[in-house]
Amino acid sequence: MGATRMELLRLRRRLVLARKGHKLLKDKQDELVRRFFALFDGYLAARDRLHRAMDDLAALSLEARIDTAEVEIRAAAWPQRASARIGAGSESILNLRVPRYELAQPPWEPAYSPRQLSAAYDALALGWQEVVPLLVAVAQREKALRLLAGELSALRRRVNALEYTLIPGLEVSIRSISLGLAEQELSALTRLMRVKEMVRGH
Repeated sequence: MGATRMELLRLRRRLVLARKGHKLLKDKQDELVRRFFALFDGYLAARDRLHRAMDDLAALSLEARIDTAEVEIRAAAWPQRASARIGAGSESILNLRVPRYELAQPPWEPAYSPRQLSAAYDALALGWQEVVPLLVAVAQREKALRLLAGELSALRRRVNALEYTLIPGLEVSIRSISLGLAEQELSALTRLMRVKEMVRGH
């Protein structure tokens, strides 16, 4: 087997592998796009809830300041300040590790007399308890979206390199070598026919 025919077989094997790789990467890209938009919808919903909750808190804060002096609010708020803890983990989305935050938030219990502050302060404090998980959820989804977008960008470059550069290049090389081999075979056959004619003539 000549070197050219061996090269043809090697290129054909590479083409088969390239097409399989392209299909696998394209399928992964399509699934990653689907996951991205599903996560994006959840992100938009969480962000919308957060914005509404923050608007409510702003209104309650204004009401609390009108009803109670700021010094009294701070003095009453200090004893029940409790720090929330956020644990950082991760989960896999098509072999891509994305963050998963776990919020440990102690329940809020007022440490002041109901006569000390207005009801608006109670609502304000409880409102913050609801806002913190929303902040965590939005941050988690936003980070995951950034990672997914980066992975999609890299994946798209690999798919395009296979689809528009490697596979067409292999196909051109295979056609060129195949054509060259066909011409060689035709030339050899022509020479053989001539030899047979010469033999018959003698």
